[in-house]
Amino acid sequence: MESLPESSIDLVGGARGSGPLGFAVEGPSTPGTGVHGVVRMDPAADMDPAAALDALTDLARLKAWTDAQTVLVVERVKELVAPALEQYGRGPMHVDDVAATEVACALNVSGRTALALVKESYALSGDFRRTLGALSRGECSYPQAREILHGLVGVPSGCTEGLEAELLEAACDLPPARLAAKARRLREVLHPESVGVRRRRAESDRCIRLFPDQDGMSWLNAYLPAEQAEGIFRRLTNAARSMQSGNDPVPSGQRGDQDRNLAQLRADLFCDLLTGSSSDGAGLQAQVLVTVPVLTFLGLSGQPGDLEGYGPIDPDTARKLAAGAGSFLRLLTDPVSGAALALDRKRYRVPKDLRTWIRVRDRTCRFPGCGVSAGSCEADHTVPWCEGGATDHGNLGSWCRKHHKRKSEALWKADQPTPGEFEFRSVLGRRYQTRSDPPTAAVPAGFPAAVLQADPYPDPGPPPF
Repeated sequence: MESLPESSIDLVGGARGSGPLGFAVEGPSTPGTGVHGVVRMDPAADMDPAAALDALTDLARLKAWTDAQTVLVVERVKELVAPALEQYGRGPMHVDDVAATEVACALNVSGRTALALVKESYALSGDFRRTLGALSRGECSYPQAREILHGLVGVPSGCTEGLEAELLEAACDLPPARLAAKARRLREVLHPESVGVRRRRAESDRCIRLFPDQDGMSWLNAYLPAEQAEGIFRRLTNAARSMQSGNDPVPSGQRGDQDRNLAQLRADLFCDLLTGSSSDGAGLQAQVLVTVPVLTFLGLSGQPGDLEGYGPIDPDTARKLAAGAGSFLRLLTDPVSGAALALDRKRYRVPKDLRTWIRVRDRTCRFPGCGVSAGSCEADHTVPWCEGGATDHGNLGSWCRKHHKRKSEALWKADQPTPGEFEFRSVLGRRYQTRSDPPTAAVPAGFPAAVLQADPYPDPGPPPF
């Protein structure tokens, strides 16, 4: 087995032997951290075309080397977590998950990203050190190493050596997407298990994931059996083309089919079929919290609203959702302070209102780095009820199922010194803080003071109103 990569990199000369390329390594920078030295680069503005391209190449080598070192450090974190867990009576089955939590908080990445890094680091520093060595020498990038790893994982050890060597050789010429395609083809040829057996195993990972994007939009991704994904896409495409040609198989409301391109028609059909109505969200049945500045609700301000799990939405959409969509729970905020003015008046029971306020205040799970929407979380006591903890907003927080379990098992210690502000101590002793970020609304400059003083809930008088 190939030895672990070197803990240093030579940036002077490089693989081409062409002499200094604008980099110099100087003395120790941060003693005690395990990382030493300073890398300096000549000003980019002073580089001619050849020097600029050479610098890009060397920066890529440097990044690949740091990625390789990150793999080794992540694996070391995992090794350190194991004995710490023994003190809590936890076995090896918890190590990956707890190590990923430490990594997620240290790097400020999602738990899913950290867990993938933990698993990739274990594989690269173990059975696939040849790929890790190539990464350390800058012979491939981390995205390429990941594609090689994905092509090798699950292949019996006796068949991986030749496959790994061929993919490493191809990495010199192929970008990650083409390398992944080559890895899939080679894997099918060399894998001793039938594709049917592997397919049944892979189907257990099927899922739907939501990724918020900018400008009021989101990505909804599906991981499905290939023929189902292909069938869905082709059905949407065929229906969209029929709509463009005037032979519309699906009612399209008032939208002009001729004004939309094929991609837009696919997206609108997707929404229509899943929501049971037009793509404005009116057919959705799951309750979503929409926060609207009161002046925006009254049509007197252009301040954006806030859609739970996403963030800012345009004023027109906020007003429409707050005014009429039964699947949305409306929250109005003060135009000056941003504080909650009123929850939906249909909700009377105190426990539900308290949970709703915690959901509004926290917005996401309070665990460091966790982005699970508070609407999908549980409201739980910071100081347990059985230990005298009160059931109030100063002792409650939103916890996703995974991190609720972490807190309940006392693997992570949590404290809430002031309402909405949490302090944590990890398994390895690192401390973190999280603060709630409730939606706020600023008053537009020059807005009439008389409007701010007006009662947003005037007395409608005796019935009939």
